[in-house]
Amino acid sequence: MAIAFVQKQTFQGDSVNSIAVLLNGVAAGNFLAVLASPYTGGAGPANTTPTDDKSNTWNITTAPGDNAGGGNAFIDYAMNVASGNTTVTCDWGTGFYVPGVFVEFSGLQTSSALDVETSNFSTGSTTPTSGTTGTTAQDDELVLACLAVNGGATNAGIDAATTGYTNLHVEQDIDTHEAGSMDYKIIAATGTQSAAWGTINSNPWAAKIATFKATGGAPADP
Repeated sequence: MAIAFVQKQTFQGDSVNSIAVLLNGVAAGNFLAVLASPYTGGAGPANTTPTDDKSNTWNITTAPGDNAGGGNAFIDYAMNVASGNTTVTCDWGTGFYVPGVFVEFSGLQTSSALDVETSNFSTGSTTPTSGTTGTTAQDDELVLACLAVNGGATNAGIDAATTGYTNLHVEQDIDTHEAGSMDYKIIAATGTQSAAWGTINSNPWAAKIATFKATGGAPADP
């Protein structure tokens, strides 16, 4: 079964203690993910596990190794989910700022879908990149990438991720809100994966990338 994008809901929270996001009509057995770039200041947020009102089991990926000036880039996911309208709730601390997207895909494995992942960060580079993953285990996979940019500019100058990605959401304002980009692509051949977001203003950033296996995808050549 080929991987397919189903639907998304973007969200923005400014100085909130939790955030709840709704997707209507989620199909049984599908794959859900939250891509988010929360900012808390200070030591920055940890990647805490979301919950939802369908009792789906949520999983977190490894967070980037630096808080990027008080923010971070997170990818969380649930496999083989229940059907129906689904509200996911995320909590990254007290008074956090966050842009993000809650997204549904079909065609993903219903267990052990996560394949390879990596992350990257900088306190001043103007060319944010996710780092490069190991080689994917099979031909057909979903690649999710997330960027967080921290600072005080009204326009971070973020480009949507390049090299075949589709943008799910981008927020440029890091003065009133928090800036970030959330992107995906579906691949049909094994290989390493990475994401880049053009040239931004000189602000701290963190980036995350993870790949997920399709149902019945062809394994990599030995």
